[in-house]
Amino acid sequence: MLYNKKIFLPNIKTLSRCLALATFVSSAVFAQAQTVAIENVMVYTANEQADILESATVVFGGGKIIAINPDEINADIKVDGSGKILTPGFIASNTTLGLQEVSAVAASNDTKDAKAGLDFDPSLAFNPQSTVIPFSRQGGISHSLITATAKGPFMGLAFVADLSGELDSNVKPQQALVFQIGGKAKGSRASDLQLLKTKLKASKEAIAEASKKKATDKPNKDKSKAKADKPESLLFKKLLAGELPLLAKVDRSADIAQLLTLKKTYGFDMIIYGGAGALILADQLVAEKVSVIVDPMRNLPEGFDALPQTLENAAKLNGAGVNVILTETDTHSLQQLRFHAGNAVANGLPYQAAIAAISAKPAAMLGLDSGVIATGKSATLVLWSGDPLELSSSVDSMWINGKEVTLRARQDLLRDRYMSEAKMPRAYIQPAD
Repeated sequence: MLYNKKIFLPNIKTLSRCLALATFVSSAVFAQAQTVAIENVMVYTANEQADILESATVVFGGGKIIAINPDEINADIKVDGSGKILTPGFIASNTTLGLQEVSAVAASNDTKDAKAGLDFDPSLAFNPQSTVIPFSRQGGISHSLITATAKGPFMGLAFVADLSGELDSNVKPQQALVFQIGGKAKGSRASDLQLLKTKLKASKEAIAEASKKKATDKPNKDKSKAKADKPESLLFKKLLAGELPLLAKVDRSADIAQLLTLKKTYGFDMIIYGGAGALILADQLVAEKVSVIVDPMRNLPEGFDALPQTLENAAKLNGAGVNVILTETDTHSLQQLRFHAGNAVANGLPYQAAIAAISAKPAAMLGLDSGVIATGKSATLVLWSGDPLELSSSVDSMWINGKEVTLRARQDLLRDRYMSEAKMPRAYIQPAD
């Protein structure tokens, strides 16, 4: 029997593409499976002991740190770390990374929606290929806690994402319920606090009622059951169960005290962002295990709520035993987070505490398997040319979950385009990635 060659013979172009794709996939898998050893490097572990390892060797593969200072080094790739410093990837807190390209362009802004409720989940709009992400990696940023920017007291749900730039980036949605309270031109903060208190009380009562009916084995088909099944009710149920913290954007000491009272009454976990007046409540914050996210460069009198804020707040809170996390408030300047940490050091924060405040501490707060250089931890590492908190230093290499990521950003490509000599018009020049 004769067969039609057009039907049964493969197209050469198609076959070539398939082979190329197979080669690319196998190469990517092989690269991920390779082990890497960074030798003769100074290591800032960012652990609780603030250990610094000199002339150390760190071996990683399969996305995890395999060994530190092994007796015998077996690795596919060896990197000379002489004169360099290795740190965990840094973590930015409270950003709009991946949700906003240009602040002045409304169509590139997915941080808010007029119809959104407190269950607004901005992680659905996260763009791992945002041009802001590679630029942030140049500052050693590997992960970010990302929030919306709604105007109401409830600002939706915060989420965590890595900065690998891959479409399958590790995104952890619903990591915190965001609530803000403070002075405003219209309305009173009293109403916002009352709203939070009312919702907490209603949720606690609904949970108690559901538990009571379950104990009596009665079918639950009434209205209280219907309310408990709503997204808003489910979120508050998670909040009261300790599965979802409240991320409170608050400055005034009196407001922080009110929130601490609610926390004690209803038993939820809480994170403070801002915390200009947090210092006088330091003992309570320590007792309630409340972390405070601080912008160490914030010292201007932007409002009456922020009057207590000084450049020394981070150091003083840390000295009082509060779990301090440092942040940079401008999403488009996240690469400067390390400089902010350096300024915190200049104003009294111990150096290794500053490193931990942008790595280990936010990682622990967010439940990330990174932030510390230790055997078994995620190989999310940054190799620096020198002191990471110094302006003159830069990132030499960076790995997120064991995979090396590029440090070239859009700004670099534009620089190369307009500084290149070519016969073609500049718009046609395509710099190599």
